[in-house]
Amino acid sequence: MSMEPQQQFSHISKEKKWSPHGGRCLEDKADIVSHCATCQLWLCEDCAKIDHTGPSCMLIPQHETLLQMMQSSRTDAQNTCRSLQHFKREIVTYQEQLQSCKAIMESALDCIKKEEKRLEKVAEESTEAEANIRKIVEDKTHTDLPESLSVLQSLGMAMSQSQKWVKGVLSTLLDDKTHKLSKELLVTTVQLHLASAENRACREVLALHTINSSPVCSKIKTDGVRLFIHSLEYMTPPSGARGLQLDCVKKCMDKTSTLTFLDLTWGKSASGRVFIRLLGQISRAQNFLKMCTGENGPSFRGTRFHRMWWKGQPGEHIWAGDYDKGDGSGGILPSDLSEDNEKYPESCHKLPITAGLVAGTYVKQCNSSIFRIYTKESKDTMEDAAFGRVEFGLQVLDAAIKHNKITDITISDCGIIIEP
Repeated sequence: MSMEPQQQFSHISKEKKWSPHGGRCLEDKADIVSHCATCQLWLCEDCAKIDHTGPSCMLIPQHETLLQMMQSSRTDAQNTCRSLQHFKREIVTYQEQLQSCKAIMESALDCIKKEEKRLEKVAEESTEAEANIRKIVEDKTHTDLPESLSVLQSLGMAMSQSQKWVKGVLSTLLDDKTHKLSKELLVTTVQLHLASAENRACREVLALHTINSSPVCSKIKTDGVRLFIHSLEYMTPPSGARGLQLDCVKKCMDKTSTLTFLDLTWGKSASGRVFIRLLGQISRAQNFLKMCTGENGPSFRGTRFHRMWWKGQPGEHIWAGDYDKGDGSGGILPSDLSEDNEKYPESCHKLPITAGLVAGTYVKQCNSSIFRIYTKESKDTMEDAAFGRVEFGLQVLDAAIKHNKITDITISDCGIIIEP
């Protein structure tokens, strides 16, 4: 039987040329004579003759290669130096800008202090004007017609002067500009602190507050544009962290359209964030906001969703926010929180039920932290306890309730957002 061609020559081995250093001439301290530009290897005479004789290899004498490398390095060094000089000019410009900003802020601070003193005087004048009008109204010593007409004339003049004075003072107030400035300063402060922090442990900005004489704080984080103020907790601030008073931070919110967030977790590792836009300054919205910050003690952090109504039907909604009982039977707000909100109306106008609408408990139960989120619309049905709307994250809710019991969904964190 004849052998296959492969079998006939399988016993013949190709001769392999022996290389003294195997491409490691420089490491082995051999006498280097050339450099292979293709293989990027420094070679001795023997290795060059044995391993680098093919057409793809390009051997260049050692001194020529070094000369080329030095020339290239000098060019790169000059370019790098020019880049560093440009960088240094940018740094100087930035330093000058910071100095200018500092000088303007110092001048602004002086103006703010003077404005505070002016407003103190304005407040005193307002109190005096009010007292004068009340005195005229409450004075019952006049009995005859001429005297009564004189009193009425004095009262009319006092009211007219007060209204004119108030209009003039209001025209000088710069509340919109100071609000915008405060927001810009807050965002800039956070960004400057993060940029100048000496190490990672110092890169913390905290909102500071006090609950029942005990200090608490919340982490302020940024996505580069917005600031996320997380719910307050009892913790020791890291060394080097920057602290800002929560009351000052909250002044930077848009009071008429505050954005809040709820972080949801379910299962072993699933999680997501739901953004809820509050619908103006109404009592339920204020309750929800303060439960997101936890500034009055309780917060939504660690609470669970406790029930779902009308599952799969129009008007489907889920209930949450019971911070003390967890089953919908609790959620009574602390007295100081409900007292703070007495100045706000109970609810906004009736709104049609759509997916994402957020409402509180029913109209006669405003003093509660419990809320509900509609996940399906209900045509021609109105909601009179609405206070917010899911702006983003309905898909998170859908994912959470799709394959889980409603009581398995936890609000792991919450807070408010300062927008640009």
